[in-house]
Amino acid sequence: MEHFETRSVVNRNTFKELRWHVRKPRDNATIILCLLAIFIAIVWANVTQEGVFASIGVAGIAIVIFLLRINGPLNTMWKRQKESTGAEGIEQVVTFLEDKIQVHNPQTSAMIYLKYDLIQRFAETQSMYALFTKENQCIVVDKVSLIQEKKSEAFIRFLKDKCKNVKWKR
Repeated sequence: MEHFETRSVVNRNTFKELRWHVRKPRDNATIILCLLAIFIAIVWANVTQEGVFASIGVAGIAIVIFLLRINGPLNTMWKRQKESTGAEGIEQVVTFLEDKIQVHNPQTSAMIYLKYDLIQRFAETQSMYALFTKENQCIVVDKVSLIQEKKSEAFIRFLKDKCKNVKWKR
């Protein structure tokens, strides 16, 4: 049975690249409400002159909430990583075995195992694949090394076979 192994460095740039994928799907409602509040504030400001200041306030609050919902999980993940390792970036070796995923941090000798059925979401960015659990734990897979080895499509087929609960976003 073929297995896949990738090495990657997870750092602040990794989290920035994952910014739009880190948030949970249920956060979409908050984001939509914020955008709706901004739209209503703009319309209100155009209809009444008294509403201009109130509209600016509503729009400002909505923008702050929107940015916090997008960047909050990102900053939390980054701070936890930095706190636990004391480093700006950590090396991660991810091995996809027959019945589980093994994530190894050579710097701390930490190793965790996740069963494939725990994976709920899949995201693809320019340089990585990201696998998320229900509680937003993230496994980063270096896409570049898979492409160089011409294993990218085989890897996706392997994941689709193993991860039955995944919502695929490509």
